[in-house]
Amino acid sequence: MFRWLAVCAALVVCQFAVVAQVENGDFEELDESRFPVKWGWFASQKEDALVRITTDAAEGRFALYMESRSTATVGVNRLYRAGKPGEVIPDIGALLPFKKGALVFRYKVIKAISDNVRVYAIPMKSDNLEFVNSREVYIIPAEFSGDNKWHTGVLAFDFSSKPEVRSVQIGLRINEGGRPAPAAIIFDDIRFAEKAGWHLRLSSLRFMEGSKPGEQGYLILGLENTGDEPAPVSAELSTPKNFGGEAIDFPSSVAPKGIVTLKWLVKGLRRVNTKFVASWESMPKVTESLTHVCSAQLKVSSFGFTNTVLLAGVPTQLRLVLENTGDAVLEGVSTQISLQGLSLLQGKPQTNLAVIPPGKSTISWVVRGNKPSLCSASVQVQIGRAFLNGAATGIVSRAINERDKGTLIIATKNLRLLFPSNPFGYGVFALEVNDGKSWRRMALSSQLLHVSYLDVRRQTVMRPVFAPKAQRLPNGGLAFPFQWQDEIDGGVWQGEIRFEPDGNAIKVGWQLSVTQPRQILGVQSPLLFVGDQTFGVRKSMALLPGVYWLLADETVDDAKYSDPPNHLHIVPHPYKLTQPLMVVSHEGTFVGLMWDALQQWAEGEGLGAETGLCPQPIFAVPNIIANQDNHLLGLMVPNVPKWVKENSVWAQNPFTLSPQNTLRLTAWVIGGKGEILDAYNAYFAKFPLPPIPERPYPDEETFKRSKLGMRSERYGKLFVGLQTLERQSTEDVRTQREDGSWGFVIDRGWTLEMLRKLAPHRPLDDYGKEGDTTVGTCTFVLRRAVTLLRYARMTGSIKATELGLKAIRFIDKNFIRPEGAQTWEVPLHCPDVLAAANAIHAYLEAWRLTGDDYWLKRAVYWAKTGLPFIYFWNPPDRPTMMRYASTPVFGSTFFTSSCWIGTPVQWCGLDYAYALQKLSIALSQSPIPDVQPPEFWRQIAEGITVCGIQHQAAVNHPDGNYPDSVALTYHYRPNDKGIIGPHGIVRNLWLLRDPHDDAWDYETVAVRTEPPIRVISDAVIERAGWKDGELTIVLRAPQGVTESQTIVACLEKPNQIFVNDRLLLADGAQSQVPSPFRYDSRRKLALLHLRHETETLTVRLTGVQPTVYELLGVIWEQPFWEFNIDDDPDDWAPVHDLALFEVKGGILRTRSTGGDPYMHSPPIRIEAAKLKTLVLRLKVQFPKGAQAIGQIFWVREDDPKWSESKSVKFPLPTDGQWHELKVDLSQSPEWKGTITQIRLDPGSGTGISMELDYVRLE
Repeated sequence: MFRWLAVCAALVVCQFAVVAQVENGDFEELDESRFPVKWGWFASQKEDALVRITTDAAEGRFALYMESRSTATVGVNRLYRAGKPGEVIPDIGALLPFKKGALVFRYKVIKAISDNVRVYAIPMKSDNLEFVNSREVYIIPAEFSGDNKWHTGVLAFDFSSKPEVRSVQIGLRINEGGRPAPAAIIFDDIRFAEKAGWHLRLSSLRFMEGSKPGEQGYLILGLENTGDEPAPVSAELSTPKNFGGEAIDFPSSVAPKGIVTLKWLVKGLRRVNTKFVASWESMPKVTESLTHVCSAQLKVSSFGFTNTVLLAGVPTQLRLVLENTGDAVLEGVSTQISLQGLSLLQGKPQTNLAVIPPGKSTISWVVRGNKPSLCSASVQVQIGRAFLNGAATGIVSRAINERDKGTLIIATKNLRLLFPSNPFGYGVFALEVNDGKSWRRMALSSQLLHVSYLDVRRQTVMRPVFAPKAQRLPNGGLAFPFQWQDEIDGGVWQGEIRFEPDGNAIKVGWQLSVTQPRQILGVQSPLLFVGDQTFGVRKSMALLPGVYWLLADETVDDAKYSDPPNHLHIVPHPYKLTQPLMVVSHEGTFVGLMWDALQQWAEGEGLGAETGLCPQPIFAVPNIIANQDNHLLGLMVPNVPKWVKENSVWAQNPFTLSPQNTLRLTAWVIGGKGEILDAYNAYFAKFPLPPIPERPYPDEETFKRSKLGMRSERYGKLFVGLQTLERQSTEDVRTQREDGSWGFVIDRGWTLEMLRKLAPHRPLDDYGKEGDTTVGTCTFVLRRAVTLLRYARMTGSIKATELGLKAIRFIDKNFIRPEGAQTWEVPLHCPDVLAAANAIHAYLEAWRLTGDDYWLKRAVYWAKTGLPFIYFWNPPDRPTMMRYASTPVFGSTFFTSSCWIGTPVQWCGLDYAYALQKLSIALSQSPIPDVQPPEFWRQIAEGITVCGIQHQAAVNHPDGNYPDSVALTYHYRPNDKGIIGPHGIVRNLWLLRDPHDDAWDYETVAVRTEPPIRVISDAVIERAGWKDGELTIVLRAPQGVTESQTIVACLEKPNQIFVNDRLLLADGAQSQVPSPFRYDSRRKLALLHLRHETETLTVRLTGVQPTVYELLGVIWEQPFWEFNIDDDPDDWAPVHDLALFEVKGGILRTRSTGGDPYMHSPPIRIEAAKLKTLVLRLKVQFPKGAQAIGQIFWVREDDPKWSESKSVKFPLPTDGQWHELKVDLSQSPEWKGTITQIRLDPGSGTGISMELDYVRLE
């Protein structure tokens, strides 16, 4: 055996270009404690961990054994000394001094059941701390568990593009990533290789059933190339006799980091213990194999009636769902049912089932209750000598009819409840909604309360509660008193439930007490079974704010946006809900429940969910709890987390109800015509917006901590802002589709890499189908539709108007839910508050462009779509960071990483708040009837902003940063020390303090001309009007602002310009140098840079004629700028620390006004492969202390962000004479693809004078 291992190891080593033994990577050298030198270990719970030397080695004497006996994290690292953040540690210790290469290692899996055993290549910085979010990972296949074989692993890594990385840590881990579980493994012979070659790691081997489960299916082998070269694909399947195994479309190779799924079509009846052997070439001359043994396991998935209320004389289904969780068939299964209070109409009491295939199998019977009564059914399933049992209880009620004399009715304008009289008492009721034409039945309820408790023998009692009589209340409501007695100890239960009209809602309140102590498992009421006996499981939408927003084809358990267990929240922690509300809609009508989350359901301290506050919501859409054809909306006590585990409908830790205590709960049944968001009218009528949270310190302190001024930095940036907006618009148009939309394209960089690491089991289409679209896709990062409409609004561009309106009309026709705005880490269709924010901006731009109030009304709709993400409450034990916090999405990062439900991410809410402020300002200018007033939206915006300040205060970051997220459920704390910059907070504060101080936008006034002349300014436009060829603009400078920039668009060049009656321009002449005025003939707009010597300036432009601007920007296809027209800088713009350009006699002149001067070119579109050299003729004068190093930056079509990596530095002449410089841009590997803009930095320092004769690319 040892000789064979040595030969195998030799074959492995031969693959790699240069292999170096990691010092003591074979674990042969031990210290005095008999632990390998150069290595150290840690564990989160040392009592559950074992790390030691073993003699079970692949080579040599020793190997390393690691074990976690629980879910405790166990890790082994190379030894090193860690520094403080930013501290340079000269010695890297035993870390690898390489940034690129591969780890090669041997391993034997002793025990593993999940993906929690891993090897990491961890990039380390110069402080010997991890460069986060960049690890490479090798997941040890759990399928090798117990095979007693040594396997080889290869993990390629490349951190060479990350200058912060200095070295690499080797991390051997159990339960640091993946699904935590006990595991044990042996590692040996860890080496480093400069080149990995290729290696195919096993990721999975499983059956996927085909058209005939158990007889026809696909055996699927998943392999991942963890090497650095393409891997050839070679695999075989060995099958038993009489089975076919046809390979389906095998690829020829798989790229590095790529995952390949190999399928064999397998035909034949798979019985228990049928074996298949898959083998594949894992690396050159090395073949791995794995035997798959088919198995079967049967369980009763559900047994019960398809309806919660059975109607007397009406047939209904009794349904048994058996689930075979294996991949082999089960044979010889039989079922036997017995009925009480029911007659069997269809099916046989005993059924023999020849074969139970993998998956779920349904057996159903038709039964009928002939008279009102309580009924029951039981089933026994026999598999050989084993038995499974199931039982169900039901309620047979009289038909529910308003014409029946015994039927009691409570009604409001919108909804009514009908209580039929039954022999067992009152308790069954129907909920009907007025849809504008008639009363439409939307839900049934089967009992007044459902109570479960332990009797004195600690036996579980399940009791449906009915009342023998009803009392009509003065307000038209009904009171139902009830009482019963336990037979064993004589304990007497008593209580009452009331249903009372309350506006357009019906208030439900109950109380319950008992004369003997009882262990309460649960009291459930009210319970609404929506769709029962009517539309069943169909719906339009459903909403549990903060947790679920379901469309017609979505369910609570479909795992579209999170992997199990984070996909299921049918009984969630109460703190996950942003509002105490739940709604289901169907064909234009909705019903739901709302309640006071802070009500005390039991006597006690009442500080939070663990002390008797917060009724527990139950939200099963559809009703997967009972597998019924309805949707369940309900409330119960006690609650999660102290007594009830999430997704359980009864307590695991019973609540002790003493004779001195009373359980109580109040809720409101709501309903009406409309969709789920219309439920907010009822909600806010009962629960107005909560107060704005308390500021932890004055706003002045927020600005101080954030290192920003009390006024925004928008001033003096209008011209550059318009240039940026034009560049973005021209870029976005290139990807806009004919119908006005944009298609989803997955990020091929970080997103794809993280999906491969965190969700390799998921097809990419699960994340989002390429070409699909959402409202977030069409407004991504406030671009696309927003950019086009804003550019059209500011410039009057006919082309931008056409394309922008096409985009907003597409959005308006196709989308109803906010989704798709954070696809860098969240699945495309996941509900997303950021998409709501972006949509508000798009609709507001359409309204500002057209003046059509339809778009403003639709902006209000999209503002409503953001409400489910915002916390409008907080319990006493969450005094800060919760009220007005924002849940970002109803899903998880990359399916398996952070689940954001109950974990606010405030920067998303701050963006939503910014949009709400813009909406509030718009509604104050143009009120819309029958919508929330401007103050409503402003209060939400301020609440979100102040909550963000509370997040900032919680971490006390030196730069005013705030955490990316905070924990609110099982923990209460920031989740990081502050990694988000404070600009979102301060941007909102600026606008709250001054509605004109908008850091991201500028006001536009459309003058009544044909076509409209447009005035945009960073000053306040008090008035703008045109008469007889004269345009008059009154500008007011905000306090502290001494200069302003103004753009006047859609006009011919004016003859004269007066500022406060002082001549600024006459007959083409000018009174100042550099000119405060420039006319852009390409875009038909005038640019004015004015000094405010008085608070108000009156600007008069004479000889003004309106004109049309047809184009959408100007793209310089020929990048050659000579500045030959006076006052025209050829679309170059001084962006930062540069004075206004003076263009005279073919020379552009400027000077630096700060330490970091730079200027932007106009939008260009050139191929980097064809034009590689920047040529510029210039003269520069440097004052003492300035640095004469120039720098060229660029952005590309595929990478539109400025970055140091996309730049080249070059020396500048210092003699003050003219020079022609040639800069080779191709020396940078990032000079590639399509270049869309360049930036010129003329040195560093204040007082640099520069003259430019020409700039060109060649």
